[in-house]
Amino acid sequence: MDFTVTPARKPKVYEEVVRQIEELIASGALRDGDRLPPERELAQLFKVSRNSVREAVFALENRGLVVSKVGAGTFVRGAEQDLIDPLARAIEQQRQRLHEIFEFRLLLEPQIIGLAALHVSGEQLQELEALVAAQEARIAEGLPWGDLDSRFHRLIVQASGNQVLCKVFQQLDAILDEVRDETLQTASRARESLATHQRIVEALRRGDPEAASREMEDHLIGVEEAKDRS
Repeated sequence: MDFTVTPARKPKVYEEVVRQIEELIASGALRDGDRLPPERELAQLFKVSRNSVREAVFALENRGLVVSKVGAGTFVRGAEQDLIDPLARAIEQQRQRLHEIFEFRLLLEPQIIGLAALHVSGEQLQELEALVAAQEARIAEGLPWGDLDSRFHRLIVQASGNQVLCKVFQQLDAILDEVRDETLQTASRARESLATHQRIVEALRRGDPEAASREMEDHLIGVEEAKDRS
């Protein structure tokens, strides 16, 4: 044979205590918030040493099944809490991810639009104006407009004339769309976005890189502030 195995062994005493308490929790005999008997009583019930009980409780805590409170005892943690903690961590991780996307955009997009102000074509300006008009119409009707926002920013990158930037943003489109989630597009945010898009187009039409960069920076900061309020 070309594989190895670990010799079978009898479980340690505390592992048997852990197994039985897990079964009691799974069966509902022990429920969320129930207090476990004191250490001495558990040792008597399981006919083991108090040290084995301490090891078992430590193992159960590591598995998230019980929680020890100083001066109060050891309590069962319900399945609901087991779900809530990972969910809270996931939400916090998502918030951090969105903030990092914001930092990325704030670093690059004001510079990109500065290039766009120097290189944008008449045809691209017309398309940007059409997108803003479509955004205004959708907002008036209470319809989603996140896809128009995505196309607006993508076109500005194209207008910069820098093919490397175009390829970078093309690869990142799916990630950047996370900050365009419709849940962030409140009525007040929609009006703010429309107004800044209009000012951005005006700055591009004037060929004013500084004004265009400033408007883009204000626009992105507005998006981040809206996210923080949500």
